[in-house]
Amino acid sequence: MAGQQGRFQAPPRPKNALDEFKLRLSCPPVQGATKPGSWAISLVANNPRIDVYTNVPNDKNNGNIRGAMDMPTFYLLIEMMRKAITLDDNQVLKLQNLNHVFFGGERSAEPKLISTTLVGRDKDGVLFLACVAKDRPYLKFNMLPTNYHVMIDVNGEPMNKREASNYFLAGYANMLENMMAAVAAVNYTEPKPKDNNGGGNNYNRGGNGGGGGNNYNRNNNGGGGGGGQRNNDWGGDGAGTGGGADSFGDDDFPM
Repeated sequence: MAGQQGRFQAPPRPKNALDEFKLRLSCPPVQGATKPGSWAISLVANNPRIDVYTNVPNDKNNGNIRGAMDMPTFYLLIEMMRKAITLDDNQVLKLQNLNHVFFGGERSAEPKLISTTLVGRDKDGVLFLACVAKDRPYLKFNMLPTNYHVMIDVNGEPMNKREASNYFLAGYANMLENMMAAVAAVNYTEPKPKDNNGGGNNYNRGGNGGGGGNNYNRNNNGGGGGGGQRNNDWGGDGAGTGGGADSFGDDDFPM
């Protein structure tokens, strides 16, 4: 008990419809795992996020790879899913998820790449989702019906995987679009007051941005340098409060 004194334990968040277990996607075990990997979409403090659980022994962050987003970015991801249906084999769309990181208690001056969300079509024509991070296991979630359902084409034959995945991803995108709106409407959380140490909310488009590249210079840095405080820059769930978040190449994932 003595070791627990002074340690803050956040209360569990209220559950909502997105926490339904059957909404999760799964994939075969990888890298010595004995359990399938999973993909879950949730809404936490008004912000959507992806949580991939690798179930790989001794994996970082208790096996969690997170894609933190704000609400507009989540709906951008929905549109990426719809666009992915038009992709050719071995093509992929990517959404990079950035946040500030902390080293030695110091907040990074610029957002760092934390994870990348992939929406693509593999070499076999099957659509898939993934959320990848530097030096972490790669889990690929194929967009296909479960073993309890078989799609039949107009000729009375089982539908090929390419076409079936088109239907499945379209339905998955529609489901998420509607469920997220419904859940967000009835689960609003009042944001905690922020101090003014950092200039407050900065919504300048086309500002100094820094870092070059396609960062779009949309500075939604709500609160600035708040020491060790949880930061809401890209989804507000503390996804960036760890090491190993430097930019990485994610082009070598298997299709």
